[in-house]
Amino acid sequence: MEKNLLYFGKSNLFQPLQTLSFGDFQVAIREGELLYFRYQGEELIRRIYVAVRDQNWDTVPNYISITHLSKNDQGFSVSFSAVSQKNEIDFRWQGTIVGESKTSHRGQLIFSMEGEAYSDFYKNRIGICVLLPASFAGKEVACHKHPRFGGYIEKKRLPDNIAPYQPLLDFSQLEIEIAPLSKLLLTFEGDVFEMEDQRNWSDASFKIYSTPLRYPFPVLVRQGERITQRVTITFETKRISSNPLGTLQMNSHRILVSSVATNQLPNLGLNLNEGMNGFDEKAKQILCVLKPSHLRVDVDTSLPFKAEEEKVYKATAISQATNIPLWFALVVTSPQELEMLFNMLPWEVTQRVLISRNRPPWDTPRDLVEETRRLMKKKALLRPLGGGTKGWFAEFNRQPPFLEGIDFVFFSVSPQVHAFDNETLVENLPTQETLCRYAQQISGLPVVLSPVTLSVHFNPNATEWEKRYTPPVPDPRQWSLFGMLWTLGSVKYASLAEALTYYEALGPRGVIPSPETQEHWQKHGYKMFQVPPIIHILKELKSKEGTKIVPTKSTNPLVIDALCLFEEPGYTLYVWNYSPHLQRVSVEGLTFRIEQGFTFDEECFEKLIGSIETNPRKWEHFTQKATTLDLLLQPCSVVKLLGT
Repeated sequence: MEKNLLYFGKSNLFQPLQTLSFGDFQVAIREGELLYFRYQGEELIRRIYVAVRDQNWDTVPNYISITHLSKNDQGFSVSFSAVSQKNEIDFRWQGTIVGESKTSHRGQLIFSMEGEAYSDFYKNRIGICVLLPASFAGKEVACHKHPRFGGYIEKKRLPDNIAPYQPLLDFSQLEIEIAPLSKLLLTFEGDVFEMEDQRNWSDASFKIYSTPLRYPFPVLVRQGERITQRVTITFETKRISSNPLGTLQMNSHRILVSSVATNQLPNLGLNLNEGMNGFDEKAKQILCVLKPSHLRVDVDTSLPFKAEEEKVYKATAISQATNIPLWFALVVTSPQELEMLFNMLPWEVTQRVLISRNRPPWDTPRDLVEETRRLMKKKALLRPLGGGTKGWFAEFNRQPPFLEGIDFVFFSVSPQVHAFDNETLVENLPTQETLCRYAQQISGLPVVLSPVTLSVHFNPNATEWEKRYTPPVPDPRQWSLFGMLWTLGSVKYASLAEALTYYEALGPRGVIPSPETQEHWQKHGYKMFQVPPIIHILKELKSKEGTKIVPTKSTNPLVIDALCLFEEPGYTLYVWNYSPHLQRVSVEGLTFRIEQGFTFDEECFEKLIGSIETNPRKWEHFTQKATTLDLLLQPCSVVKLLGT
């Protein structure tokens, strides 16, 4: 329990998976959901679960009790009961998961649920969700329409580019060609199903769900109403493989290092919207050492003017005290409000301006860009101007900004729009690269991810207006070793961006811990909690902005990953372990010799949280032979290797 506190910020945030093998198939089971259905190590299904979504699209927690589990070499069966409760919502259901290896080349999964409402409540969705891995992009699919919609077959490809709207609609069965001679058949019962491209929210998946989004919501569910659904998944192949590459990849941890440097490490900044009253001499010292490239401040005309004016005043004082420039994100109802904001802004410390609307479609239209440029010209201001959205890439993708007259585009990223477990957070990291690449393709302009947060900072889809701005509960992983590693992974995969804005600087979600955060750690005996581990990795990377990146590829990025930087005369290689277990890693393809090693891990945790000036401890658990490096990584740790 104590270890999990250091690793994940809270003892119950690590939820182990139970892995089951049957024939040539493998799955993982955890608390009423199925993860990572694989054939010979090749992923077929990312996840199957039941979601209850309230009228603001918040996910109602499922409390699961396993009632039965049986397994043998050819299959398994799990049955469980679940209670989904939050506020007025009380929905209770029974679930079963059955897996069977019919032959060495054919396997089947059945996931079913049957539930009943124990109260009256409003819902946006209740039912089974199936996630297909994002690697299925471009694969051929035969979409069998639901009988209610004619029952015909529509042949398409899953989108390579991120689809702004549902790529497949109104079906009861999908047949996907995974590879030549290999097909995946999914049959759905109990409702009409459709698919959305979850890469719009930085998820690494295509999601299949019911009921279609074009139907009115929220919907009143009456006490006693019953919901029953089932999905049957069959995989069949005629391929013959005695030693599949997928199995080797799944059971080994290898990092493959390229020989050619590509893009550069982006500029790194912080949000500055909460907790400004907590700016004191200690916070000033930390910010001056960390020296983020910018502090972003949102000014929203739909919020009380006096409060927003006070925010600008306080941000200006912080900028002047630390000599860190400000980015102002002006979120307005109409262009007529811009002149008032322009007169409010401290232009002497303002480095960039970001503009967007504070209501659907949350975009940057032409009249907003033209009025901003007119005011800049009137005041003789030369500042980079960004267009985009306070929302997710989904909003950007559906309504791109007016491009003529802006210098860069922006949107926000959070890995927890749909799910909240550690695996989801890590799964979704590579999608940040996809988002940057596709935003560049849409706009032809530099891309800024701003902000990047663990908890969602904003809910553009909430039915109740005030819920859109309700601050999320702070995620304790932000102050743990895992939070440090997730940030490293984010910088790696978002490195196509020109700049990144992370988290908050101050307040409950601040990288400079608030009194509430310090109190949480003091209760567990960590009296000297002054800075979280994440500060140290931000300081590390901030000092290397503009450094060239040497591409690396992990054979198991859910567990191990790496970032390699090149700057004359040598290399810096970071390798990290997301898991709470020791891991052996082989780094291959090195063109340089490792001279020194350092680490941030649980052994130096107390020193890390005591001061921003703490350095990583020396580390020597590596051996190098020619171009291959062998490492033994501690749980939830990162090693820093210097080479020439």
